[in-house]
Amino acid sequence: HGSSLCSADGILRETLAFHAHKGDVQTCVTVLIVLGKKFSFPEDLKCKWVHAYIELLQRFELFTIANNVTKECGISSIRSRNQKGTSFQIGCSVCRKTLSKNAWTCNKCNVTKSCAICSQPVKGLYVWCQGCSHGGHLAHMKEWYKTSKLCPVAGCEHICTLQN
Repeated sequence: HGSSLCSADGILRETLAFHAHKGDVQTCVTVLIVLGKKFSFPEDLKCKWVHAYIELLQRFELFTIANNVTKECGISSIRSRNQKGTSFQIGCSVCRKTLSKNAWTCNKCNVTKSCAICSQPVKGLYVWCQGCSHGGHLAHMKEWYKTSKLCPVAGCEHICTLQN
């Protein structure tokens, strides 16, 4: 019984090393998330794979999936990054044109950022979560976060407030 477990562990390690070598971090991270603590692998490699996969997802603008991977990976250093993000989108989410300084309406396609709470255009101060990029009117967002820590966008489930 013990030798088959070691053998299965070895096969899994070899398989993940193969996929990582080929650049297939998606498979590596998926296996790590599914198996959780049932499979021990060096923490530095797990961090490297998860970090690379999250960057890949963000490059393809799959922010919700990247957030879910961050949340489910079980690596505290990766999960804490979700609360410390400092990047934000400075381009139009429709046509990708860079927004002019202090402008929330795209000059090319005329799209205006809308509030995650009321769905109305935000033409004044727009506040957003640096982790998931969802936001809206300052007053609406402040009111929402008085009673909830989760993002107001359905399906996002990002914890937008800093945790102690």
